[in-house]
Amino acid sequence: MNEGTQTLRTVADFRAIPDGQLQHCLRAFRNWLEEQRIAAEAAAEARAPDAFVWTPRERPAPQPAPNATTDIRQLGLRPSAVVQLTGMNIFALEDFAELSEQELSRVVNVGATTVVKVRSLLQAAGLDFRPPAAAIARPQPQRASERRLPARVIDDATHLADVGLRPQTVKKLLLRDITTVGALRDLAPRDFERMLSLRRRTEVYRVLQSHGLALRCGPSGLQLWRSGLVRVEDLAHPGDDAGVLELQPWLGSVALALERSGVESVGALRALAASGVVRRVERGLGPYAWTRIRKYFGMSRTDTLALEQLQ
Repeated sequence: MNEGTQTLRTVADFRAIPDGQLQHCLRAFRNWLEEQRIAAEAAAEARAPDAFVWTPRERPAPQPAPNATTDIRQLGLRPSAVVQLTGMNIFALEDFAELSEQELSRVVNVGATTVVKVRSLLQAAGLDFRPPAAAIARPQPQRASERRLPARVIDDATHLADVGLRPQTVKKLLLRDITTVGALRDLAPRDFERMLSLRRRTEVYRVLQSHGLALRCGPSGLQLWRSGLVRVEDLAHPGDDAGVLELQPWLGSVALALERSGVESVGALRALAASGVVRRVERGLGPYAWTRIRKYFGMSRTDTLALEQLQ
C-alpha cells in the first residue's frame, strides 16, 4: 500500500491498513468524524463527504543500539535519575561499569527497574557492573617472562604508552596533546573531566598512584572525588579541623545543607551530633539526614534526636 495520502471509502479499505498503522488510522478517523459533526451543525446545508482521506504517520527512524560511549541522556532513563547520576560524574554508559550494582541501587531516584535496564545495556555493550569488594578475584600468577623483567622507572619524561594504560585511553590523551607522564601530572582534576570518561579518569589516576606519582596542583580528596578520579572508599576520612564540606563524598547534599546552616568543621558536626539535640535550621537536615550523620561518626542509630523546628 502506498505510504502517501489514502482515500478510505469502505470497510475493506480499513482492513488493508497495516497493523502497525491501524490504531493511528482509527484515531484519525474518529477525530475526522467529530470535525464533520461540528461542520454539519455550523452549516445545515453542507454536503457530507463520501470518503475519509488519511495520511499515514511516518515511521520513526530506528535508533542505533547504545554502546559504551552513549550519553546516559539517550538511554531512556528517568530524568530525575539522570540528574542524580550526572551529579556523580556518570555521563556515558561505560561509566556505570565503575559502580557496583548495590551502589547504583542506593542512588536517589534510581529504582530496581532502572538497575535492571542499566545492567542489560551494559551487557549488550560487553560491559558489566563492578563486582563487590568481597568478590575481587585472586591475582593471577605472573608469567616467567614477566618475572624476569626489571621494574621500569617511571618519571615525567616517560611516554604514556609505557606506563600501563589501556591503548584506547592513551589514544584519547594523545589526541589532546598529552604525551608524557609529566604533561599528565600538570593537569587539574577538572581537566580530566573534560577529556575522559569516568572509567578512564579512574584508570589514569590509579596508574599514577601505582607509580607513587601525584598531580602537581595538589588537589584535595574532595576535588579528586568530585572529578571522578577516586572512589569514596579510597578516600581518607577528613579530620575534625577539616571543613564540613569535605564530608560530601559520604553525606552528599547533607554536607551542603550543613555548610549553609553554619556548621563549619567536621569536629563541630561531631559534637552537634553527639549532643542529641539539634536545631533544624536548614532544609535537608531532617531526621533521616541526622541518622546518616550519626552513622558516619559510628554513633548509635537507635538514639532519638530531638528536633526543634524553628518558626
